[in-house]
Amino acid sequence: MAVISQGKVPGSIEIEDGVGNAAFNAGLKKDTASYAYEIKELFQLREPIPLASMQRDYGTTFPQRFAYANQSLVDAFVLADQIRLF
Repeated sequence: MAVISQGKVPGSIEIEDGVGNAAFNAGLKKDTASYAYEIKELFQLREPIPLASMQRDYGTTFPQRFAYANQSLVDAFVLADQIRLF
């Protein structure tokens, strides 16, 4: 699970040493989305969530890239109880 920033537009990323940040800021990343998101905190779940449980209990499924967590999922997995990666 990740805690992310509000969407950032080209030119608004302050630190450009991350992968692709300078190109995004310069408007050169036309093949990707118009927004970038800073990962503020990243957590590994102590127990993986089976796909069937995601669908049944939280009304969502694993996408190719990401999914926004609905409130019931956030309430079920307290970040303080997970493995903080950064």
